[in-house]
Amino acid sequence: MKKLFGLMVMFLVCFSFLVVAEADLIVEDFALRQDNPEVREAYDYILDVKNVGDDTVSTCLPAELYFEDDPYLKYPNCLLQSLTNIRDPNSEIASVKIISEDGSEKEVIPEWNEGSYMSEPLTSEEIEEKKELVASGLREYTEEELVDVLASIEKAGLEGYEYSLDSLFVELQPGETLRYESENSFNGIDKLFIPPGELNLEKWNLPIHIKLDRFGVMEDNQGNNDYSEDILMEPTIIQGPKDESSKNVELDGGNEYFGFASGCAMIQGKEICVSLDDPNVPDDEENLVISVDGSEEVYSYSGLFMAWFYKWFGDGRLAPAEVNNGVEIIIYMGGFKFSFV
Repeated sequence: MKKLFGLMVMFLVCFSFLVVAEADLIVEDFALRQDNPEVREAYDYILDVKNVGDDTVSTCLPAELYFEDDPYLKYPNCLLQSLTNIRDPNSEIASVKIISEDGSEKEVIPEWNEGSYMSEPLTSEEIEEKKELVASGLREYTEEELVDVLASIEKAGLEGYEYSLDSLFVELQPGETLRYESENSFNGIDKLFIPPGELNLEKWNLPIHIKLDRFGVMEDNQGNNDYSEDILMEPTIIQGPKDESSKNVELDGGNEYFGFASGCAMIQGKEICVSLDDPNVPDDEENLVISVDGSEEVYSYSGLFMAWFYKWFGDGRLAPAEVNNGVEIIIYMGGFKFSFV
């Protein structure tokens, strides 16, 4: 009995070791290369990914950076692939930095290699579409082939399909951190674009989300592959007095403001709302709506476009000034001027 118990303990210890001995990547740090970021601008960034597991991993750095909406790509977004011109096989490949736990650093040039990934499981609609395609007669199947094809479709509804990919990979030892710097991407293509945001008089936090290896390219621990951090953003409403800039028209005094986002904000005790997009209205019928304390002014997008195209107004405005609930509103190509009268 004691011998049997000892064997069981040894088995459990060995099994535990096998379970733990795996690669496990996590996002260690993220930093935007801009001290005062603004909406509708693109910036470089630094992404640190660490192997906290016990095994070496070969990675193409499949990471997706997003803001409000979930990732939409149907295949891995291998960041290392941006370090070269993929259309030119002779293009140089930029190096990446690998940092050891003791702080020492080395430059490594990624190498082309093959990998595989699993697509997302098929939806019920996609399953039916594939079955209808099989039944359409475009290709003839034997009875055995038909059974196998239909079974693979059903399996893909649970697990997805396995695909191969060619990408740039580097090896990351346990404890090492891979530092990816977007400024080294080919022609700067991997800058991070900041979305339009919402009207805000103060600095505000924009959450950025990073998801590692959504498609299982590395087959690492999937339980800690999500990361979120707030980016402190500049206001989307500028208060005067301000000289004209690339962001705003000239603002003469403290009662003049310039906004370049949608949403609602309280300004001098009045709620000002800008609606740029209504998902319930067809695009060809949609209008720009600006309201002050609930009183709306409606502007036709086609009229605003014609004013811009033909330059009807010499100072760059796209519509005549409108006074609404004590606020004068002037629309420009880059935003909206609010003057409290």
